Amino acid sequence: MMSSKQKIKENFSLLLTAGLLSYYQKIPSAAFLAKEFNLRALHSEPISQESARKWLRGQAIPELEKLFILQTWLQIDLNSLNIHADQPLANSSATLGIDLNVDKRLYLKKTDELKKTLELMMQEITDLKREIIKK
Repeated sequence: MMSSKQKIKENFSLLLTAGLLSYYQKIPSAAFLAKEFNLRALHSEPISQESARKWLRGQAIPELEKLFILQTWLQIDLNSLNIHADQPLANSSATLGIDLNVDKRLYLKKTDELKKTLELMMQEITDLKREIIKK
């Protein structure tokens, strides 16, 4: 019989695959997934090709911060990771040692930090353009 941990990993793999199919109309390679993820994860540790491969094969599940990035990028519904229809993800996640009932303020703070970083980068680009035009 499959353990709860393995079932969650496999459910995540199916969810990730469905999200990738919806976004790219194909299942990309692990190298492509790692590259694309890392482009979107500016404030997170980058992932390796091996990590992406494990996610796709149902051998591992990402940390919470990485789950949020995937959720935003691929429109993945984390609640669909449940093992049984009547068992919410928060109960299942306890078996993995993660808590998905995190303070939403932390998620919003990370989103605000990313937005501010992007705004600063856009301002720097605008300033550089002005300097180039002046020359």
